[in-house]
Amino acid sequence: IMNQNEVIKAMTFELEKYIPFNKDEINFDFGILKKNKNTGKMLVLIAAAKKELVDIRMGLCQSLGFRPSFIDVCPLAAANYFEFMKEMKDKEVCAVVNLGASISSVGIIEDGQLVLSRDIFIGGNDFTKKLAEFLNKTFEEAEGVKLNSLDDNMVQYLEPVYNNLVKELKVSFDFYETQANRLIDRIVITGGAALLKGVKEAFKHSLGQEVEVTAFKPGAFDLSKSLNAEEFAKNFNFYTIALGMALRDFK
Repeated sequence: IMNQNEVIKAMTFELEKYIPFNKDEINFDFGILKKNKNTGKMLVLIAAAKKELVDIRMGLCQSLGFRPSFIDVCPLAAANYFEFMKEMKDKEVCAVVNLGASISSVGIIEDGQLVLSRDIFIGGNDFTKKLAEFLNKTFEEAEGVKLNSLDDNMVQYLEPVYNNLVKELKVSFDFYETQANRLIDRIVITGGAALLKGVKEAFKHSLGQEVEVTAFKPGAFDLSKSLNAEEFAKNFNFYTIALGMALRDFK
């Protein structure tokens, strides 16, 4: 089995097989998940992002007076949150789906380790755009309706967005189950769009298994007195990724 320096050298050659960009255009890191001494093979997880996207986010942080100590990707942050909260069971395969505003991500955690991740370019904004079309309202007006007063007719009109998202999730699930020869035992959704009416039910119906929504656990965190605990609990799904990053160095 290669040592760490040998793996680093090998990665510079192997990277372009798996990343659809020139290696000079990206920042990347990797971690060794498993080593098989009998075959000499290793399972390696790669995380990569285009430099221009990283630079935009770094510039924003610096303009606000922050000095980031590390950069992470959403599936790893979500996996870290679930590990810290001891949400995973032994010998379990869990798919964690983070439904963001413009991008959703899926991370598959196998026996406590993230083994597959993928970004899906469908998110809460796509629901808002579709709703604006249905209601003949501006994006901002439709966003308010989406967050506060969705009814069954609106949810039905949003089905194409649900279906497109689920279709992409199935691609990831099928790929994992074929490669690993294991089934996904559990599906958890988080992120702001996970709170939308009809999302959990649509996922359950289309994926054919129970779907959980991340929930705040009273007593899990020592909240600042300046924080509205009720609002924090209500909107907890917005903070899962941020918490996963903040808990990165905690054991």
